[in-house]
Amino acid sequence: MSASDLQAKYRRAPIINNNNGQRLQQRLLQEFSRRGAAGLDEQQQQQIKSLLRLYYKHIPPAELESESIRDLVGAVIAHWQLLQQHRPGEPSVRVYNPKFEEHGWQNPHTIIEVVNDDVAFLVDSLSMGLNRAGLTIRLTVHPVINLERDKSDRPVSISASLSEAGSSLSIIQFQVEKQLDPEILTSLESMVNQVLKDVVCANRFWEPMRNRVIEVHERSTQLE
Repeated sequence: MSASDLQAKYRRAPIINNNNGQRLQQRLLQEFSRRGAAGLDEQQQQQIKSLLRLYYKHIPPAELESESIRDLVGAVIAHWQLLQQHRPGEPSVRVYNPKFEEHGWQNPHTIIEVVNDDVAFLVDSLSMGLNRAGLTIRLTVHPVINLERDKSDRPVSISASLSEAGSSLSIIQFQVEKQLDPEILTSLESMVNQVLKDVVCANRFWEPMRNRVIEVHERSTQLE
């Protein structure tokens, strides 16, 4: 299976389209409207609304029952803020313990946020890295979005479908057991960045290596 095949496989993951999922989406949008959008222009508000529609799309609502709507919306806004800092071709990573007073939402777990070009092996590689670090993943959120930028690389719009003017990005959130030591948080961020670099290398050389293996196999078969 090629890297492109693997990417297509992940994009075909089941989408939660039942009534519960639709009700959750409506509640998220209502909560965002209720909270107000102080300091956000119309374009930014539309970006957040689009991300709210996509963020939890593949998560069964039952898995989010312990979370308040306020915190579910706050998590999306926080990830959108990281997306604003993202530069094409470079990973953006944040590892932190969200506090409502500081981050606009809270969670009893340590949060790992990632924004990265959408390539194969991302979630599996990061999950293995976290498991090697002795962490148990409580929840994984992984929407893939299409992001259009202006000439200054500032985000303009977010959608589900890839367009010629946009780029495909993986938006990943892991929730793991809470880590209080700042050094551990820093170490986790470094580890995640290293895994992302390794994934980029794996994708870059995947097809040439695969083609070379096929070529060698065919030659050996002809010699038999």
